[in-house]
Amino acid sequence: NEGFFNAAASGAPGSPMLQSNIIRDSARNFLTQHSDNPIGKEDQHKVQEVIDIANTWIEERTQFPATVTNADVAWSRRDWIDHSITGWQKLVEPLAIGMVEALTKVLNEMGPEFGNPEFGNPGGEFEAIPGMPNIANLGIDGFLPIMRGFMGQLIATQLGQSIGSLAIGLTGSQDAAVPLFEKSGAHLIPQNVVLWGTGLEIPEQEVAIYMALREVAAQRLFAHTPWLADYIRDLIS
Repeated sequence: NEGFFNAAASGAPGSPMLQSNIIRDSARNFLTQHSDNPIGKEDQHKVQEVIDIANTWIEERTQFPATVTNADVAWSRRDWIDHSITGWQKLVEPLAIGMVEALTKVLNEMGPEFGNPEFGNPGGEFEAIPGMPNIANLGIDGFLPIMRGFMGQLIATQLGQSIGSLAIGLTGSQDAAVPLFEKSGAHLIPQNVVLWGTGLEIPEQEVAIYMALREVAAQRLFAHTPWLADYIRDLIS
């Protein structure tokens, strides 16, 4: 019953379909199954060094100038999760809403058959659950917020698990190849950079410089073409 009413409340018109706290908790829970090395001053120093090298090299090879970088250029896996949640929410929300709209269309086409067990519709079976209102009595308009809430919680949980999975593999803030941050920056995840270079027999700093080059290139691109982020989001939607 608690889940039913929570879904009804979260599915109310005007509220976000995907709750950021559900996405974040799901991603963090996934991350607890894996290691997450904390970031120290030495990590910040090493990452800043390779980013400076990358910026020096790329300066002569692009028309996009360098932008001011943040002090926290090194992120842990959890840092990446926490910073990217809002971006993922905005990116996936239109897709989730589209799924609800598609299901709404189907229910509207069912008309009076919706929730009526005489027509073999499973919606009427909810009255057998103690304390659960009969969907047939709610009607389509009354059921939609509940459906929206339940689907929102389901998608948010699955999205969080996917974000947690990405957090153990991505090497930097721009590595997802989609704009996730309101203010673009260059950040590396040292733990994942080391993991990426394992077995390559290439010095760790050279691997980090390569990753930093990708970071600063993407960061400059998004910073100086502000229309591009919205364009990509619209294409996905």
